[in-house]
Amino acid sequence: SVFVSVSINYRLVPDHLFPAQIEDTKCAVRWLRANAEKWHIDPKRIGAVGASAGAHLAMMLGTMNADDGLEGTGGSSDESSRVQAVVSFAGPTNLQAELPDASQKLVGDFLGGLASAVPENAAAASPITYVNAGDPPMLLVQGTRDPLVPHAQATEMIEALTSAGVDGRVEFLIGAGHGWPDEHERVMRAAFEFLHQHLDP
Repeated sequence: SVFVSVSINYRLVPDHLFPAQIEDTKCAVRWLRANAEKWHIDPKRIGAVGASAGAHLAMMLGTMNADDGLEGTGGSSDESSRVQAVVSFAGPTNLQAELPDASQKLVGDFLGGLASAVPENAAAASPITYVNAGDPPMLLVQGTRDPLVPHAQATEMIEALTSAGVDGRVEFLIGAGHGWPDEHERVMRAAFEFLHQHLDP
């Protein structure tokens, strides 16, 4: 089978705070479905892949439902923003957890304040908050010496996915940081294999 690849844009901090990025990402999936025939896309088989902040958004797509309140008003409101598979490369899963100082600032810029000061936003912006039995399969790849996203984030997500009975796979790259150039090609092959497994008819 052949994948149609679409790279999306979304509003950025500091001009646009949470939940603008999530609203834009969900809008992009709805737009894909609304234009599926034009672009020869199967609207029943859409996967989301991202790295770091993009991985966070991909996991939000995988775990959130339309009634979670962050669909936004970007258009194509009659379409679903759900995806059928998720690949996360070093994505944060729980913004309420203890994070390195550098990440706390990044998360604070995103949420409009440190997570401890805006706990409601931190919870609403965390993929782990929304995990349930209806979620699509997920592949998480995480370095164990990531200075921005501790590998405990992936471990915590494993527990949530396991409790919910969600299918998936997790790979820890021992000693790797926030990215793995030496492993890039192999990890990408693994991601494509995962997507084929869960999106092929």
